[in-house]
Amino acid sequence: RQLVALGFKVRADVVEEVNVAKQFYRHGMVLKQVANFYNDISTQMIPCQKTMMLDDAVEFERVLCNPKDGLGKMITWGNPVALEGYIMRLQSVANGLTDK
Repeated sequence: RQLVALGFKVRADVVEEVNVAKQFYRHGMVLKQVANFYNDISTQMIPCQKTMMLDDAVEFERVLCNPKDGLGKMITWGNPVALEGYIMRLQSVANGLTDK
């Protein structure tokens, strides 16, 4: 974008790759937030909450460690629809955990 704004010509294949990267950047940022949540959740729970939240924490970890779509296929960056669904499932389970 900046190169085009400065008047440089950018090849079409580069522009296409930039558009693909834009599409996945948001997914990458959300996954980074989920990873940070996963890494920090144990330090944010007080001991008396841990047993109450155990089932939700196990479900969160199951979804996180099993990146598969509804058909049981592994999620890849090449399938943005499946990736979006996986991220939505992750966020839903994480929200359920934080709501308690």
